[in-house]
Amino acid sequence: MFFGALLFCACEKEMIQPNPQQEDISALKKAKKHTVPFKGTFTQEQTLNEGAFPFIYVVMEGEGKATHLGKTSLWVGQNWDFSDFSGPAKGDAEVIFTAANGDKLYAVLHAYNATELDENMNPVFATIWGAGSFEGGTGRFSDASGSYNLTADYNFLTGESNAFYIGEIMY
Repeated sequence: MFFGALLFCACEKEMIQPNPQQEDISALKKAKKHTVPFKGTFTQEQTLNEGAFPFIYVVMEGEGKATHLGKTSLWVGQNWDFSDFSGPAKGDAEVIFTAANGDKLYAVLHAYNATELDENMNPVFATIWGAGSFEGGTGRFSDASGSYNLTADYNFLTGESNAFYIGEIMY
């Protein structure tokens, strides 16, 4: 009976002891996640424009540089609603930043678009501004969070755009 009790105590002790290696890994992950400034500057071109006025879906693709990503490619899928003429058009977008090493950073954007027209009422230039949030990604950005503001312009005559992102990211 003594040996049975000893064996039971030995097995119970093994089962409740935590794995110190797992605790170290978990603590490292928590320690690495920190909030840092985020800035990015991009040149973009429109690669898709579909839908019918007043609801238009536009894809912009570009390249630039962003802090914590380095040389970065950018993909933006935007849904624009031009139906309310009492103010700027409203848009929502999905944004994907891809770092040089292939890690992806996902974001959403809520934006506004003020379009300048020529004398024939054709769009010439747009100013875009808005705010968004980072919502995960791949690699080192798998649990990223944070927020940013966007200012951008779009030239309807050339199809080119410049975008500037500024905010903070936690990863």
